[in-house]
Amino acid sequence: MCVSSKIKIGNVLLNSRLVLAPMAGITNMAFRLIAKEFGAALVHTEMISAKGLCYKQKRTYEYLAHSKDEKPISMQIFGAEPEIMSDAAQILVEHGADIVDINMGCPVKKVVKTGAGAALLKDLKKAEEIIKAVKKVCSVPITIKIRAGWAPEKPVFLELMKIAEENGVAAVTIHARYATQGYSVKADWNIIKKAKENTNIILIGNGDVFDFEDAKRMRESTGCDIVMIARGAIGNPWIFKDKVPTLLERKRIMLKHLAAIKSLMRGKKSLGYMKGVLIWYSKNLPYSSIFRENVGRAKDEKELFSLLDSYFSMLREKIYGNKSG
Repeated sequence: MCVSSKIKIGNVLLNSRLVLAPMAGITNMAFRLIAKEFGAALVHTEMISAKGLCYKQKRTYEYLAHSKDEKPISMQIFGAEPEIMSDAAQILVEHGADIVDINMGCPVKKVVKTGAGAALLKDLKKAEEIIKAVKKVCSVPITIKIRAGWAPEKPVFLELMKIAEENGVAAVTIHARYATQGYSVKADWNIIKKAKENTNIILIGNGDVFDFEDAKRMRESTGCDIVMIARGAIGNPWIFKDKVPTLLERKRIMLKHLAAIKSLMRGKKSLGYMKGVLIWYSKNLPYSSIFRENVGRAKDEKELFSLLDSYFSMLREKIYGNKSG
């Protein structure tokens, strides 16, 4: 099954079947722009607190910032109160969301203890109330992101998908694990297959897609309409194009990602993100362990750029000799 064909979520046209997942602390604007450059058909913001938006918290509003080059963009919210979620959804639309996504699968303790995220898998009545409240006020398509259930002994994904379909949800993303499993077990793609066999709604598969071939296999083996890539895209935007980068290309994108972070952030926060970028992109490269250790100890941006130059010069010499790579 082709991953490059177009598809619509509601009235939003996607140019391929590969999309970037929302990832807390990772999918900021700099990350999303790189993913877009390499072919992600849809990008998501980090998970945004509905209460934070409604209470007009400055830090929460920062998550709404995006570029026209990211379009179409989905903005994801989490919360447990239908009225607050509907108010937050309107704020997202006012700030340019093309799609509003409701998180019903995050297993992180600080989210779950508020009754949000994966906690909604244990309270389908409340989940339905939230969907209805958001749908009522939304002028753009709404989607939900779920896990198969809270625990393996009680799968609820088919029931929740039926609720979604009956209430006008445009697409459902299913992460093929249960909330209690975190990432401790391999994603069970049979969950995605079963979900697709029992719904007419657009289904987005998610879980353990680490390269382009994984994405194709998920589409072929489950029948899902779209594949969502999460951890597989970290330090690897080429996953959206089935491309193996040269050393020069890898360095170019690392520098571009660093420059984007530098322009969007300031101070210690930007330095931490920049370190993360260098660590992500150097993973599995030769002689990278010492490089990553040095990056972790770096005191400022100038030192990071110097380390990057030295590392890639060493790689070119050891791998290619006097030839360019």
